[in-house]
Amino acid sequence: TYAFETVRLRNVWAPEKSIPEGMSAAAHLTLLLPVGEHVVVTPYGLDRYDRIVADVTVLINDDLRDVGAMMIDAGLARREA
Repeated sequence: TYAFETVRLRNVWAPEKSIPEGMSAAAHLTLLLPVGEHVVVTPYGLDRYDRIVADVTVLINDDLRDVGAMMIDAGLARREA
């Protein structure tokens, strides 16, 4: 069974898709998480827009990787306090 939900990466800020930097961040995220990719979503609650706030990990070359950390490492997001 597949489910499609809007998820906000916990403790990660990325620009909105309405600006060029946000479009770049969204495009990179699409490369990291292509449709059909199996991910682990660890939810922590909902934000004020009812999006799931979660840590998201994906298996890359037999290594579980944190998606938020990869976005930060790519310079497309920053860590929130």
